[in-house]
Amino acid sequence: MYHSGPVNVEEILMIAGVLIIVVFAVAISVQRMKSVREKLPPEDEFSKQIMRKSASLSYYISLYLWLLIMYFESKLDMDRSSVIGMGILGMALVFAGCWVYYRYFRKSSHE
Repeated sequence: MYHSGPVNVEEILMIAGVLIIVVFAVAISVQRMKSVREKLPPEDEFSKQIMRKSASLSYYISLYLWLLIMYFESKLDMDRSSVIGMGILGMALVFAGCWVYYRYFRKSSHE
C-alpha cells in the first residue's frame, strides 16, 4: 500500500526497529557462515550459553515492557494491533540488546 501523507514519529520508530532486527539477523548469519567456512560448528558451547542467558534476561525485561505497554495503552492514540506490533518489536529489540550485551560486553563471563 502506498503512503503519500506525512511520515510521523510512530512510523519512523517502527521502521528503525525493523531495520535494527534485520541488521542483527544478518550479523548472526554472517557469523555462522564464517564458522562453517572455517570448518567450525555453527554453535559451540559458548554460543549456546550466550543464547540461553540472553533469552532468560530478555524474558524478564519483556515482562516489564508489556506491563509498561499495558499501563500506557489508554494514553496512546494507536490501534490495538499497532500496540501489539510495537510490543512484539520491543521484545525482539530487547532480545537483540541482551544478546549483544552477553556477546560483546560479558565475554569473559563463565558463570
